Amino acid sequence: MKLRSDEVKVNCYNCGKLDKKHINRITAVPDNRIIIIGTVMGMISTIVLWNFLGAIAVFTFSIPIMFWKYESEHAHKFNSYVIKRK
Repeated sequence: MKLRSDEVKVNCYNCGKLDKKHINRITAVPDNRIIIIGTVMGMISTIVLWNFLGAIAVFTFSIPIMFWKYESEHAHKFNSYVIKRK
């Protein structure tokens, strides 16, 4: 994304005030919706595979851990990138 300056206009969640914020002060957090989707997929696949594979299907419950790790890594990469201030 190309920006004209190092500052971005943001709205305050509490008061709705429009203010400028430096790009380095913006932080990312993992999206919990994606982690919940991974949890649901893990539970469904465990239930479905339990009839066919037995106790080995429990390993499919690691799907939410993979989703959480993916989201955390991307948030960490975004937060660790810093640009020089002018």
